[in-house]
Amino acid sequence: MQRKRPRLPWILLWLALLFLSLRPVPAARRVTDLVTSPLRVVAELASPITLLTTGRVHAAERRLQDGADAQAMESEALLRDLATSSLPTEPRLLRGRRAVHAEVIGHRDWDHLLLRLHDPRGVRPGMPVAFGNAYVGRIERLARRGESPDLAVVTLVTAASLRVGAIIEEPEREGEGAGAEGEPVRLSVGGVRTGPREHGTGRASVRGLAVFYPSDRAVRGGLVRVRELFADASRYPELSEGLRLGRYREVDGHAYVEPEIDYKDGLFHVVVLAPREDGLEEASAFAAVLFDSNWVRARPINVGDPHPERRTRKVRAGRRLGVEQGAAVTSIGAHLVGRVSRAGLWTSDVALLDDPGFRVVAVARIDGIAEPRVLGRLISKGRAGADGLLRFRWVVRVGLGGEQGRGSAHAHLYTGSGEDGLPPGFSIGEAELPLDARAGEEREILVRPDVDPASVGSFFVRTREPAGGGMP
Repeated sequence: MQRKRPRLPWILLWLALLFLSLRPVPAARRVTDLVTSPLRVVAELASPITLLTTGRVHAAERRLQDGADAQAMESEALLRDLATSSLPTEPRLLRGRRAVHAEVIGHRDWDHLLLRLHDPRGVRPGMPVAFGNAYVGRIERLARRGESPDLAVVTLVTAASLRVGAIIEEPEREGEGAGAEGEPVRLSVGGVRTGPREHGTGRASVRGLAVFYPSDRAVRGGLVRVRELFADASRYPELSEGLRLGRYREVDGHAYVEPEIDYKDGLFHVVVLAPREDGLEEASAFAAVLFDSNWVRARPINVGDPHPERRTRKVRAGRRLGVEQGAAVTSIGAHLVGRVSRAGLWTSDVALLDDPGFRVVAVARIDGIAEPRVLGRLISKGRAGADGLLRFRWVVRVGLGGEQGRGSAHAHLYTGSGEDGLPPGFSIGEAELPLDARAGEEREILVRPDVDPASVGSFFVRTREPAGGGMP
């Protein structure tokens, strides 16, 4: 008589594994990483085919190494220009004010930015934050005990809890042209005005900043600037006076302000406007982060997601070396290759630029335009074909200002950051951008990346703390 094997333990084990695959438990994942860590050696030994491409890899890396210095200079020039463009250009907006430069290092949520101040001296909660001539929001709080002393949290004007007094400059009234004489139009601005729900997603579309209590309902347009009407409306009303909020619009009886900047994905470098004080000079606008020591060199393992439409690699660097999810992954020089999608104990999974769904916030150097232009978030749709081009979905929040039908222009794309783990200034590739792109439109752009990850033998992964390695 054949003895039956107990099946209940195997069924329970199978159900437990199924549950963990759907609802990962961090502790269980760490144990799994530890138990399966010897397999990383097997994975490397099981891929001898990579030896056949050694010559091609070395040639590609020599080419990248030869151009590394020039690429670094271009990236640092871009960062300097971004820092310069964050300063107000209207003289009255700097009169009696000190501009404190700050880098956006992340979002606490969609209505709050995390800043790293270049010089926190003299900065106080309630002081306004600007990007160029545009109003961004207010300092909510500075660093708490145990946090870095240069940290600050900003409440954006898109937050429903923030209200700022404003005035419409040269209002356009119904039946009249711009600049018609009459009482100045006062209003409050804050939060967002939503429009009809998008077809397919059911989400409400965002039109612009919400408007409250306009003093003249006949107004149809005009430039909106900050003007606090009451002394207790904010702690520093004189510092935000005159900053621009955008253009007043009215559609289907609903008024809103069309902003001049992308509050969600277009803020990388901003300034805090503080009172001028004796002994406090304006700090440098530029702080290099491209080649600091927060990088670790990692060799890719020739194993990725087996799905034929995914484009991923596994690298020999994990949490043990300070790698975290979302960290930037680059090649030699300042070329973005991808980002860490999952950080294990010993190894990490990297989503490459051509992995469908890969997201990156981008800035463009457009031929014929001196200042860099903020594009916002790009979402990868995979490869366009065998010629190496990548397809990216671009939801336009701030147009490029070109005339309808003007055509396209050649541009070089760089990371714009505003996200933890992804510094600004890394080269993505070249593209043709539609100059007539308008806010609210969705466009597809083709990007030729700088680097083919298959031709690179070493990656550099961003770490939370200095790893002592740096980039070449």
